[in-house]
Amino acid sequence: MHLITLCAALLPCLQPSDVRSTTTQEADLRGRIEKRLEEQRGRIVDEIAKMTPEEQLRAPWAGEYYCGDGLGMNVLISIAPKNGFVYSWHGCAGLYDSASGAIESADGNCIRLISHRTYYPLKELWFVRWGDRRFLIPRQKLPEFCNAVVDGSAIISHFMRTWAPLRIGDECKLFYGAPDLPKFARETMSGEVLLVEILEVVSFATMPDPDAVGMVRVDSLVRVDPSTVVSLTIGRPLIDPSEAKLFMSSLGQYEITSLDTVSWRVGLRQSCSQDQLRAPRVGLKLVTDRLVIRDRAAERSSRPASRPTER
Repeated sequence: MHLITLCAALLPCLQPSDVRSTTTQEADLRGRIEKRLEEQRGRIVDEIAKMTPEEQLRAPWAGEYYCGDGLGMNVLISIAPKNGFVYSWHGCAGLYDSASGAIESADGNCIRLISHRTYYPLKELWFVRWGDRRFLIPRQKLPEFCNAVVDGSAIISHFMRTWAPLRIGDECKLFYGAPDLPKFARETMSGEVLLVEILEVVSFATMPDPDAVGMVRVDSLVRVDPSTVVSLTIGRPLIDPSEAKLFMSSLGQYEITSLDTVSWRVGLRQSCSQDQLRAPRVGLKLVTDRLVIRDRAAERSSRPASRPTER
């Protein structure tokens, strides 16, 4: 039984002195567990730092992964081939759950663990690449991950970041294409996230947003990579992964207001506060907010041999 659940069940039956004793014992046990976890985590981090390029190729999943909301859920997984893994879940009241153990096998992107008891099951982890981002996802969470990718919540969602452990350092990296998922998990998934690069900023204008008091409306006209224009849709947002971090925030979101497949021009609109104002720039890479089924034939026919004549 989970340690905290067990203590909560016993409290009504205990006398005040027993409660103080139980609380002290729980704190001592928690302290010993945390010390053991940190010692093993230190060995894992040291092993990761010393891995050669060849060892990194054989175990690309080695690293530290985090998911959580910064409050009641902060999950950290540290994993390496020789020193195994450490999992911990810290919340407002300290350590909620933990596990550690060894690597039983690593077959491709599937890592099987020899794990001690854990409330949050960690028997099989899947290393998933999505563009430049890397995730380490428990097998039982793969269906939820796939659903989040399909409905778009995986791309900009506070909920997504609370249960999909992401490699530390990948938070602002680009994701594009389709996640590298095992066959059994991607059977219902089709399409990919488009990566749209701004090649030129044609115009840029700001005005008070008539629909939101205190906000600024930013209208831009940009020229983008021609291969992606025909697969975009007016009214859908494009996302800047490096900015789109806040739940229910418009920061990093650009609504598509116009499309021209001849001149490769796309109208973008953003509503934001003055301090969040970000002008589109050459080289900025945006992504679609959900999977898109690309029309390859239309993309090929829309790409002229040279840059279109200005109109």
